[in-house]
Amino acid sequence: MARRTPLRVARALIEATRLTLRGEKHPAQARLERYPQTRAWIQETGTMLAAVEAAVREAGFDPAGLTLHIEGRDVKMSTILNGIRFHLSEEYPSLLASPSHYALLAIKATNLNDRYQVLRLEQAEPVPELVRASLHALADVLSRQPTENH
Repeated sequence: MARRTPLRVARALIEATRLTLRGEKHPAQARLERYPQTRAWIQETGTMLAAVEAAVREAGFDPAGLTLHIEGRDVKMSTILNGIRFHLSEEYPSLLASPSHYALLAIKATNLNDRYQVLRLEQAEPVPELVRASLHALADVLSRQPTENH
C-alpha cells in the first residue's frame, strides 16, 4: 500500500480540485462509466446470486457441505458462491476502472470459469430442486455477459 505523505496528499487534493473546477471526473471513474451494459450485467448477476443464497437458506441446504471435484481439485459450493460474490463486488469493478484494454477479456475469462462451476453445481445430485432452479437462472445470466467496445 502506498504511503500517504503530506506532499502526496497535497498533490491529490490539488488534482481533485482541478478536475472538479473543470467539471471532469477522475480517470478511473470515467473508465468505469464506459461500460454501462457490463455494469448492469454485474448488478443483475448479483441479484441472481442473492436469489441462489436465499434458495439455499429456504431449502435448509448447507453449501459448505457440498464438495465437487472440478478441474482436478475439490471445491465447496460455498467457496464457488463466495468467489462469484468477490468477482462481482471487487474484481470486476476494479478491472473496469483500470486503464487496461484487457479488462473485459479478463472479466470474460473469469466469468466462463464461474459459469462452468455453477453448471456443475446445478448438476450435483444432493442439490435440492429449489436451489437447482436458482442455479440454472444464475448460469443463464452468467451466459449473457454483454459485449462492449473499449
